[in-house]
Amino acid sequence: MQKEVGESGIVRLGFDTPFTRWILLRGTAGYTDIYDCPEVMARFCDDYTAYVLDYIEAAEQVNPDVYWVHGVYDGMVGAETLERYAYPFIREVRRQTKRPLVRFISGRVTRLLEREADTGIDVLEVLEPPPTGDVNLSAAKSLVGNKVCLKRNLDPISVLERGTMDELEHQVRWCLEVAAEDGRYIFSTADEVTPLTDEARITALVDWVDRFGRY
Repeated sequence: MQKEVGESGIVRLGFDTPFTRWILLRGTAGYTDIYDCPEVMARFCDDYTAYVLDYIEAAEQVNPDVYWVHGVYDGMVGAETLERYAYPFIREVRRQTKRPLVRFISGRVTRLLEREADTGIDVLEVLEPPPTGDVNLSAAKSLVGNKVCLKRNLDPISVLERGTMDELEHQVRWCLEVAAEDGRYIFSTADEVTPLTDEARITALVDWVDRFGRY
């Protein structure tokens, strides 16, 4: 993959946090497991952490560009739960490798930004704006932008797919103006581009980022 991609992109290897992996395995029952069987969850976290650390040790031999720390369900629980079932894991991963760590956490996560930045991650995404999230990019930049690189924030539905072209250009320029100064920002949509998005909108977005994102 690295030979195929060359200098045109980044090759990442990824893994879930223990909490997100638990929910993927258990479904919605996983949320009540926090209270009903904490001992089992603690054992799972220990075993899963050991597994991922072994995975990283082997992966280092192929020189991945970054590691992606996936936690799509982490934003749905409180900070205390993450301090038990996610953050110790991320800190162990940080000790295991010097490669950049890209942390994925979605939803209403403004309350978690400072804790996330203190885990040792290098990049924090997806920074969803309302209504699916609650992150104001300007506020996030002021809060943790000196600790981590912020990534994403453009609404892929209300703005990219359905907004007017003027609204799209305005939002692109706003993201760059409030977050790109002094570096530590990677422009992108907050989560995936929808299948209904017109290709011309994506082309325009790329052109605007290329034009306004240089400083």
